[in-house]
Amino acid sequence: MAKLSLLIVGLFTIVAGIATGESCDDCEKVLLAGDGAFSTTWPIFHHTWELNGEYDGMPKYWCYECMGSRKQLIWYGQRWSIVDCLPGEDEACNGVHEILYSPTVSKGTCVWDVQGDWNYCTEGLTTAGCASYAVDDRVQFQCTV
Repeated sequence: MAKLSLLIVGLFTIVAGIATGESCDDCEKVLLAGDGAFSTTWPIFHHTWELNGEYDGMPKYWCYECMGSRKQLIWYGQRWSIVDCLPGEDEACNGVHEILYSPTVSKGTCVWDVQGDWNYCTEGLTTAGCASYAVDDRVQFQCTV
């Protein structure tokens, strides 16, 4: 009987844990942090990004604190990216241009769980895209709410 009780408690714990597990949509605000080269090249983006709908089945964030910048943080091409325009709504930008993008990760990976090297535009952001990228392994997003 004791083994059955332990089994029931264990199953309940697993089911409850899955039911209350955090999903990427649970975080309404993320803070872009880090102290690498990206932070000195693009300090305008080191603020809080707020949930602003969904893109490709994943949360989409907008930075209201970024001094008027209209860039968005989206799931794009199997990675997280800060872009100037959304794909399909890119007429004003003459395409979609990535200012920052994460390493390739599985869909469903929340932006605050991404580890590894991020690539960021270092110069020449034009209608044709970014002329060159550099790597920063200290970019971090933190779920704040």
